[in-house]
Amino acid sequence: MKIVDFEKDVFQALAKLSVPIPEEIIEQEWHNFKRYYKIDGFSLTVEGDFGNRTTLANAIKKSDMFFEIVNELLKNISLKLEVHNRESERSNWRYVRFSVVDNHWTYIENQNFRYNAIHDFRKLYFECHIRFLSELFSIDRARKLIAKYSALINKWYPDNHWTFNEEILEFVEISSSKEVDEKGKEHPQTDEIVNR
Repeated sequence: MKIVDFEKDVFQALAKLSVPIPEEIIEQEWHNFKRYYKIDGFSLTVEGDFGNRTTLANAIKKSDMFFEIVNELLKNISLKLEVHNRESERSNWRYVRFSVVDNHWTYIENQNFRYNAIHDFRKLYFECHIRFLSELFSIDRARKLIAKYSALINKWYPDNHWTFNEEILEFVEISSSKEVDEKGKEHPQTDEIVNR
């Protein structure tokens, strides 16, 4: 098996997604995928920064390898979609990082916000990846990813701030817990909020 053996099926699968992905993102990510990823026997591997190959997944059947390829490709596409939508997404958050002053962040406070938290670009990225995987396979196939991303998005909160709602395929706020730094200090502090 080779990556190109899956190309037709991958493009057919991506065409079924409910959220249209810009063609240039699909083409660029598929080009990068063919360049850096490889099937070695029954393993999907990726070339790292120094030319070393890392095994990402093992599969015995072609259908399992297809899942692993699509999963990895969707991860990369989801990240690009987040970057593509970052500016508009930032307005949904109460606090947005502005600049670093005296080795700590300052924040802009939005008066009209959807999320009472500091902007976390990973939320949209994680949601896209989970949504796409759920649509093409099933929510059951995405549960491992949901658990991983739930732990990551809640990492800097003393109490879980987010939970994944499987009905709407989004992370929703479940607490008023504030983000903390590595020393346990909450942010933003009053003196960290700047007016523009």
